[in-house]
Amino acid sequence: MAARVIDALQYKLVAVDRGHIEALYEWDRLEPNRQLYTCRPVKALVDVEEYSDSLQQKITRGELIMYVLVSIERRHLPLGRVRVFDFNARNKSAEFGYYLPSHFRGKGLGGIMLTLFLDQVFSFMDINKVYATTSSGNLRSIRLLERLGFSLDGRLREHYWVGTERFDQLNYSILSREWKRGRPETHGTDFGQADVKFLSSGSYTVAQVGSNSPKGDK
Repeated sequence: MAARVIDALQYKLVAVDRGHIEALYEWDRLEPNRQLYTCRPVKALVDVEEYSDSLQQKITRGELIMYVLVSIERRHLPLGRVRVFDFNARNKSAEFGYYLPSHFRGKGLGGIMLTLFLDQVFSFMDINKVYATTSSGNLRSIRLLERLGFSLDGRLREHYWVGTERFDQLNYSILSREWKRGRPETHGTDFGQADVKFLSSGSYTVAQVGSNSPKGDK
């Protein structure tokens, strides 16, 4: 299959900073279908200050890395987010989750965001595999992962309960060598310099040069 060309000239993936957090909070507050994006109990949202403090603490402790997709012209406005967590120092793997608010869906931004994210992970982090889970009812997410070369590793039956409906959880992964061998072509990808270390505790420290990341280990 011929490589699919993704025009990423107008977009950049950056580390989340405090200026983005209010928008991320509003996405969660306004999302009417939060139960569709997790198999776990959906907790009530705390206020924005507690939300911000909790997020910053997880990032500082190295439990979480979060990126946002922005346009070159409006870097203060996040278009989508990617969360990286559950780092495993033994097998050099990590789980990730991704989200676009409804008004940014259907525009090709998901493919651009994950392409930039996978370039970041497999170029600057000591990672062999990343994996993600999705509901069998989330056809858009399934198509995106499969289009980018992810393999379906397995499923947990009836793991998503949404009202009276029950969906399987699908587990997808991609290896570093698979991505480097078959990635879509991109234009204008620029992550700057980065110094990323994988700690024995299973956390990361990331010093991103030229990003607008908050102070402290990432």
